[in-house]
Amino acid sequence: MKIKIALTICCFAAFAHSAWAAPEMFKDSKAMMEDHNDYPPENGSYKVLSIKPLHVQILPTIFKGDVERNIQYEANKAAVYVVYRVLFQTPANTVKVTVLPRELDVQTHKYTPAPKYAFTFSLSREKALKLSSQYAGIDNSDDLFQNDGYQWAESFRACCYSDRGNPGLAAFVQELKNSR
Repeated sequence: MKIKIALTICCFAAFAHSAWAAPEMFKDSKAMMEDHNDYPPENGSYKVLSIKPLHVQILPTIFKGDVERNIQYEANKAAVYVVYRVLFQTPANTVKVTVLPRELDVQTHKYTPAPKYAFTFSLSREKALKLSSQYAGIDNSDDLFQNDGYQWAESFRACCYSDRGNPGLAAFVQELKNSR
């Protein structure tokens, strides 16, 4: 009976710890992007352009002939994804991000950079947290992610990673670009 109680307590303690687990920290942004595999460095979707100061490039895939709204959506999602993950899942305190969509021709399977839709901005961890607090009510970096440490917290996803949120993805990215 004592063993059952001890095991039950251990299970509850393990569950409680995992419920509040912080997102995984990586030694650098390339290791993080390789692990997450959403924009894999090995296929050219993510590049570190310089380490000091940290400057990264993300190359979201867009489709040849797609409408402007979809292209902007993919570019904006990539911007939020990379800046928040780099700042809150690596030791980086600041990052310069260049978003350069690349157009996929589905017939030839070739990618072509689309500089017309490119943009660059810089952000600090402090300013990123201030913006997440302002728009999503998230004051603690651990609260940006769900318990799995990977998925965005619902309040962050709803306001800042979705077109339908308040302020919405496009407006939030504009805030990122305007931040100093």
